[in-house]
Amino acid sequence: MVGSARRLYWLSLGLGALGLVATVLALVTALSAVSLVPPPVAALVALCQRFLLPDLSAGAVVVLALAGLGLAVLFLGARAVLRQLAAHRRFGRELRVGGEVEVAGSRVVLLEDPRPRAFCAGFLRPRIYLSTGARDALSGDELGAVIAHERHHLARRDPLRTSLARTLGEALFFVPILRRVAERYTDLAELAADEAAVRERGAPALASALLSFGGRGPSTVAVGITPERADHLLGERGPRWELPALALLGSLVAVGAVIALGLQLALTADETLNLATLVMQSCMLAMAALPVLVLASAVFYSKALRGVRTRLHQYQ
Repeated sequence: MVGSARRLYWLSLGLGALGLVATVLALVTALSAVSLVPPPVAALVALCQRFLLPDLSAGAVVVLALAGLGLAVLFLGARAVLRQLAAHRRFGRELRVGGEVEVAGSRVVLLEDPRPRAFCAGFLRPRIYLSTGARDALSGDELGAVIAHERHHLARRDPLRTSLARTLGEALFFVPILRRVAERYTDLAELAADEAAVRERGAPALASALLSFGGRGPSTVAVGITPERADHLLGERGPRWELPALALLGSLVAVGAVIALGLQLALTADETLNLATLVMQSCMLAMAALPVLVLASAVFYSKALRGVRTRLHQYQ
């Protein structure tokens, strides 16, 4: 199981690396084809008077598409990182830390919480957390099995691995299989940690300990028992990657298409897109759309106002 989770993790990194290479190639080639030198004023005025974009060639469309894809990946990746960091900080502020203790041969952070909880958290410096409720409710063998489970997550740095896989899945939206890979890696990491606990303490101790937990951990560690984990502990079901072949094939095709377009654009040195020209060609479109947007907003707010007045009359 450890090998299966490891291979799935490296598959995630491999697909992510291909997606990042495609993104960098698309962004670099697209930005290199963008010209920031404005044309003459007379030409800009003439362009602004057009409602359509007749000068936007097929090559220019490719430049815009690749540049948009690259910028979108950068934005989504940064947002994913910031969201995960913010969630980690919020979760940390909610914990009532009671100090460090040694349990089953490992240093753990003890939480003042009557609920049974145990998890591994932390990106750069992961640590094992155990609640007083779990310490008091579990027997010695059960507690040892839980700590062995979390110690495996600690040794493998699973919180960081899972966070990286999720970030790649959110950022590289044109590689949809990455989201499924991240989800599946989380499941297989749990099964791998279960195997480590079984080798150290035995399946009965781990199974009885898992029945005491009923929720989920903060990031990667599912502390409650699931049907797949129960089947795995009973030896009734072997682990599977469970990755849709069609989604995997589509993701590879999408990455290949982006790389091919980027290489084609890089080899076509005479294809450029003047940013100032594009902006001026779009200005009349924006001016024409503005009255429509104002009218639509007025209709929407008038309906909303009538709805509020109707509800007020009903209350009266």
